[in-house]
Amino acid sequence: MLTSFWYPTLGLKGYQDVPTPNRANTRPQEPCAQEMLAAMYSLHEDMKAFQSKDSLREQLETVLPQLLECKLQIQDSSARQQPLEVDSCREALASARSCQQMAWKFLTSNGIDLSHVVPTKFAEEMLPHPAAFGPPSGPSLAESISAEVFPPVMRLLSYNLFLRAPAPQFTHNNEDDRKDERLCRFVEHLARYDLICLQEVFGAFSQRREWLIHVAQRFGLKDSHRSSTNVRPRFIVDGGLLILSRLPIVYKSQLTFDPGMHLDRFSAKGALYAKVQCGPTGPFLHVCTTHLQSTYSEDSAPFAQATRHKQLQSLVHFLKEQTNDHISDNGAFVRRWPLLLCGTLNFNGRRGLMDGGHSAEYRAVLQLLKEQLGEVRDLLFDVAGCHPVTYADTRLTGSQEVPVERVLTNASVYKSNTLKRQCLDYMFFFPYQPHGESTHEPVVPATCQIQKFAVDRSQDVGAPVTQLSDHYGVEGSLAIIESPAYLTAERPEQRSRITDSQGYKLASVSGEETATAQPDGQVQLDSGGDGVAEEAARQEAAAEVEAVADAEPTP
Repeated sequence: MLTSFWYPTLGLKGYQDVPTPNRANTRPQEPCAQEMLAAMYSLHEDMKAFQSKDSLREQLETVLPQLLECKLQIQDSSARQQPLEVDSCREALASARSCQQMAWKFLTSNGIDLSHVVPTKFAEEMLPHPAAFGPPSGPSLAESISAEVFPPVMRLLSYNLFLRAPAPQFTHNNEDDRKDERLCRFVEHLARYDLICLQEVFGAFSQRREWLIHVAQRFGLKDSHRSSTNVRPRFIVDGGLLILSRLPIVYKSQLTFDPGMHLDRFSAKGALYAKVQCGPTGPFLHVCTTHLQSTYSEDSAPFAQATRHKQLQSLVHFLKEQTNDHISDNGAFVRRWPLLLCGTLNFNGRRGLMDGGHSAEYRAVLQLLKEQLGEVRDLLFDVAGCHPVTYADTRLTGSQEVPVERVLTNASVYKSNTLKRQCLDYMFFFPYQPHGESTHEPVVPATCQIQKFAVDRSQDVGAPVTQLSDHYGVEGSLAIIESPAYLTAERPEQRSRITDSQGYKLASVSGEETATAQPDGQVQLDSGGDGVAEEAARQEAAAEVEAVADAEPTP
């Protein structure tokens, strides 16, 4: 029965507790009655959606703290070298997977598009960065084109692709490492990134690198920078480095190290540098990818470490020359724009097989980078809370430890506790240096995580490899604060406090007005206008203060 409700002729949005009509037993009605039943059915579906949304929100509010608590327990157990409560973690993981399935069903059933949303972690405030939500709705044509060329969030990838140059059989780990098949599967991921830094993509004696550059251009990665193949007779093959960029590269250069040891002496290892333009008039990002000396055995580890130290010193000197493009007040050349250093640095950052803390060599490298290039952030460690495995990973099956990948990685590596389960790939970020200018950072790290590039067995049935390389990739994202899409986005005004030696400044992010506290306690207003307007504003403010003082009753 349809009672206690008045149904207007124009829809039923906002009404509740309406029973669902049984369409199978409903006799043909008048046109107005049929419209009423259709509206009632639509309202019932909306109510179901609201209920599922509330239920999903409640589960997320329960599951997410559980996952965070499990993460903290794992880190604490690893630091204290204590056994972990596995059962609670398994229960939290099972609940999270169930909640993930519910969220996916809810999003797909309601047609919600999340293509412009990037998950972020704001280091100081633990809040989602405003640039992560993409361009605002309804931009102009010029803004749309500019936002497409200069996205508000730059997606990054550093990956050792293990595409070695053709060589005698003794230099390879196995008879066939399926380079062509792995490369074809990798290009399917190109559209996900704006800047890609690759290692071990050799151009000598092979056309794979040129083919990859050609395909990347079709995916919008139009600019590139590669290691030179003109290295003979000092070396046999090039350095195997490649940068692919969706954003314009305004300047590029490269560095070649002195010959290394073991098989590395045949390769012209070094570094590629590129200055990437992130907006129509800035900001810019210095990008460098490198591949340092490898450690081939436990006996050669001290010599390999000494070689890497020399290569790092050459790299630091090279980066200071390339990135110091700003003249300071005292006339010295200094770096202004942020710097991203990534690649296979080949020193193990992990302290042990099951300990992701800092190793001694990692601490020495970080100290060298900090002394020579300034403040440095390890993006992967900052997010993960430890150094995750990027090479020769293993897993536990019962009481036995087995390799995750057997074909591309040399089997002897898994026999050594020093060479397996290493963290060899990094993404270091050196922040913006204002040098007396605005302290507002134009480029802010957002996310960073491991990308395993596992082979899809449903697509490649019976594939002989389980992943696309012997290394894991490192992917991340940077929020470009001064990109057109970010500047036109609607977001609440925030106020930040900047402390100096004279006093403190309360600066509005919008830049409309600034109040500066001087040492004598006086407040000076600066609205960016002329002197007459400022003086009028001061007089008006003083008059208001006097009026308020006169109105206050005397005790």
